[in-house]
Amino acid sequence: FFLSEASQRLWMIQRHVSYGTTSVVQFAARTFYATEGLKFEVTVMRLGDTSGQCQVDWSTLPSPYEGKKFRACHGTLVFAPRENFNAFEVELLTDEVFASTLQFGISLSKP
Repeated sequence: FFLSEASQRLWMIQRHVSYGTTSVVQFAARTFYATEGLKFEVTVMRLGDTSGQCQVDWSTLPSPYEGKKFRACHGTLVFAPRENFNAFEVELLTDEVFASTLQFGISLSKP
């Protein structure tokens, strides 16, 4: 499974979350690859001024695959001072229907 170029279009509005004028939080990659039945890690990176703590909310976006191919989830990542990378996990579900690709979106937003 992967979050592909097509699903990136869902993210573009919320892909970058700015904190003032000196810090940006964004996904570390445009596409994430994973295997059915496992959790996969989504890495988020922080750019700019990292001297203070910041946090960002994340959430899977509604999808017809929700509950069938992946478990909907959300949370908050907290970046400690000087921390540039953080991550969260999304669980992919196993079912009897083969799918070579799966697309769904994840958003980042300021709390």
